[in-house]
Amino acid sequence: MADVLTPAAGTPTDATTDTTWPSPGTASRALYIAAVTLVASMVAISLFFGGAGAFWGPVNDLLVVATVLLLLPAMAILPRLVGEGEGRWLRLVSVLAIAGVLVIAVGQLALVAGLITLDTSFLTGGLGILPVIAWVGATAVPARRSAFPGRSVAAWAVAFLALVGLTSVVLATLTTDTPTLTGVLGVPLVIALLGWLVSLARALDRAEVR
Repeated sequence: MADVLTPAAGTPTDATTDTTWPSPGTASRALYIAAVTLVASMVAISLFFGGAGAFWGPVNDLLVVATVLLLLPAMAILPRLVGEGEGRWLRLVSVLAIAGVLVIAVGQLALVAGLITLDTSFLTGGLGILPVIAWVGATAVPARRSAFPGRSVAAWAVAFLALVGLTSVVLATLTTDTPTLTGVLGVPLVIALLGWLVSLARALDRAEVR
């Protein structure tokens, strides 16, 4: 199946379609930047817990905000690229994920501003991340019937979901707080998420809305 996407019946095909925001190229570039900010946030949180200073806590919070906000163009464009059938339910998942991103961003910014406590930020972050995780997993589904977003995206998404489940089970069985173990478990999660970000960015590079 060709990598170039074709629109569903009734989709406008004039040249102005490419000027709508966000374009696949915009979403792709945002994901590449998100991969960079994700790595930077992991460095910042490692420095924070490693005793490098409280300065790195807010830095990590702001980098998390940047990372999730950079997902928004992809969340907006994907339902338009996967076809009419897949696009209907993916649009719903994307709307929920966008809401989740906003909850995360507002919570982290409020934490940096001192408007909420760290415990409250855990609540907002936990509520916000659930639909985002669901959206990451949802990107794997269209690969069953279409060349977009592709098997690489599906593989990384499935790996990420599996690692989220495994990490959650392991942490739920712990009776004491162990930041070191949490950090170790987070490494494969971050690797899988980076693989997914780059794979989806590459798929969007090849995508065309016609």
